[in-house]
Amino acid sequence: MVKNRGLWIPLADGNRTDELEAMVRDNRSFNKTVSRSAIQPAKAELCLLSLEKDVFTHLAISRAGIKRGFDEQKISISHFVELQNIAIKSILKGLPKRQQTYAPPFGILPVRISPAPWNGIVESILASNSSLKPQVRALNRSIREHLNVSNRTGSLVSTFERDAVAVSLEVFGGRLLRKRVLDSSIKPTNSPSHAPFLTTLPGSVPIREDTLIDPSVGAWHLLTWRCRIA
Repeated sequence: MVKNRGLWIPLADGNRTDELEAMVRDNRSFNKTVSRSAIQPAKAELCLLSLEKDVFTHLAISRAGIKRGFDEQKISISHFVELQNIAIKSILKGLPKRQQTYAPPFGILPVRISPAPWNGIVESILASNSSLKPQVRALNRSIREHLNVSNRTGSLVSTFERDAVAVSLEVFGGRLLRKRVLDSSIKPTNSPSHAPFLTTLPGSVPIREDTLIDPSVGAWHLLTWRCRIA
């Protein structure tokens, strides 16, 4: 588990509740504007959602977005894991006294949860339903991958492949299809060297490499040399 602080995002009192419920159900990401000073959004982190009052309904991934105005910032929320409506009070009561002391008030505004109570809350949720553990591990792998972007060749190949897939999806099905598919990407435990991005997408469609372009063939090296000259 990623030992870090997290966010709690209440969504039950807004005028978009029905719309957001539909987006979560369809695993479509959505944006929310928060107070930058109060929340201090991270590049990528776990968050808890409440689509109903007084219960945790989902775990998800929050990514920091663009800054707006004096103290506003957008966050993008995606990769939803359903929690079956866990009562917030029951989780807090089960925490050690020290963690209860540092737990924030769960009211009507998003809050930042410090590491001690956050880890206690997530561990209590996982203890109540062990079937969630693989899904939460997958979320944490996705977060680590997002945070550890480097300039290695493999990362560049994955980036180029993602961009190509994004363009194809938008041409074929529009912006909503592109967002839905790309937001569903979760990096597997052992990422293969071929098709590094395609293998992160859910589904049973086999990955087929294009055998017409083979780096072991001399003509490929000639093509690469010509591109460099150009």
